[in-house]
Amino acid sequence: MKSMSARMLAAFLSIIVFNLFFVCASLLIGYQGSRTRWNQMISQEARVTVDTLLLNIINKDGDLSSYNCARGLADARERLLGVAQIEIYSPGGELLISWVNRNLDHYKPQDPDFDSAEAYVYNGEIKGYFTLRATSFRYFDFNRLFVSRMIHTALIGMLFSMGLSLYLAFRIASVFVKETRNTARNLINLSKGSRDIQVIPAVTTEISTINSAALSLQDHLISEENMRIRWYENIAHDLRTPITALKSQFIAVRDGILPITPDRWDTILGELGNLELLVKDFSFLSKIEATDYKPDRQTVSSIAIMDYLAGSLSDRACEKDITLVWDFQNFTFNCDFSLLTTAFNHLIRNAIQHSPEESDIQISLELESGIGVFRVINCGHIAENHINRVFDPLYKTDTSRNRSGTGLGLTISHRISAILGAEMHVENLENDRICFEIVLLACSSTVSA
Repeated sequence: MKSMSARMLAAFLSIIVFNLFFVCASLLIGYQGSRTRWNQMISQEARVTVDTLLLNIINKDGDLSSYNCARGLADARERLLGVAQIEIYSPGGELLISWVNRNLDHYKPQDPDFDSAEAYVYNGEIKGYFTLRATSFRYFDFNRLFVSRMIHTALIGMLFSMGLSLYLAFRIASVFVKETRNTARNLINLSKGSRDIQVIPAVTTEISTINSAALSLQDHLISEENMRIRWYENIAHDLRTPITALKSQFIAVRDGILPITPDRWDTILGELGNLELLVKDFSFLSKIEATDYKPDRQTVSSIAIMDYLAGSLSDRACEKDITLVWDFQNFTFNCDFSLLTTAFNHLIRNAIQHSPEESDIQISLELESGIGVFRVINCGHIAENHINRVFDPLYKTDTSRNRSGTGLGLTISHRISAILGAEMHVENLENDRICFEIVLLACSSTVSA
């Protein structure tokens, strides 16, 4: 496994090597192209110069001879810079003169070769033959010096660029590695249970975002841990209370202090029932809070939900002579029927539990702007300092409320809402009434009225 600094330096070095390769290739291609073009132009000029030379000799002396050619070359030597070597032959193929440009620094004279000679034609008559060897770019010292200095300058520039790039890469990598190490150390400490990580301000945007997320995660973990502590304390308290009550009654019965009567058995069975219900709610809440839990979505009818809820809650409402007023609009949508009815059931049970006798509870499920909204409105009021905590596990409000129940009903409804992609709200209304609401946001696209 390679470190971040090693990877960054390797990446910078790779970029530098590629740049050097392309720069060298560009220089080589440019040099070759320029040299070829230079040679072509010099060769064209040399041919024109030789043609002019031969024409002047013919016009002045009438024919080509050793003397005439030598004199003509002497007169034209200043114009023969582009000619490296020239041989002039008579019409019969006799070598009249072989001239070599002595101003060239790196030209090696060639032996005369009549086979490569070209005929010189004047007025349709062959006056002689000549062999022309033009100068090349590399024959001159100043050209070689120019290329050498250009290469040296390019190499110095590339070395300087490489050194500066590596230095900048090292500096950038050092800053980045320092930031990432601090972030990694904070995340490791966070995973080991530390809740006081210190974040060093980061220059890199992505690292700064990770640091902000780590701080947010730390705050969330602290909140979750505090809630879990309260959860454990509440579990211990809520389990200890019925168990202690049962134990006391059994001891009293054993010792003959309390007689065994039907009412006594009803009290004991009632305590056992509450304890059983509490354990059942604990088990269900643990099940739906598992990370691998997935809802079973299917086509659900609002009327089927109403029929199910009415059948399961009518008897409980009748015990307190409470009237359940149903107002369900007829539509279908995709959702988990079991989870949804469980959430609705707990809200209605909570309303029945905390409503006075002979009151009414309004229960509705309607479409508002294409979104299903479930509401339970009953008599009651929750103090403002309690309203934000009513969904906490085992949380109970003021003593004016009935202390029965597990204290997990609203928590279960709230958790199911989150699983189904819904939002759950509670609001105090006028005339001492309270409204619990579940907005089925995630189901809006599947609604069919």
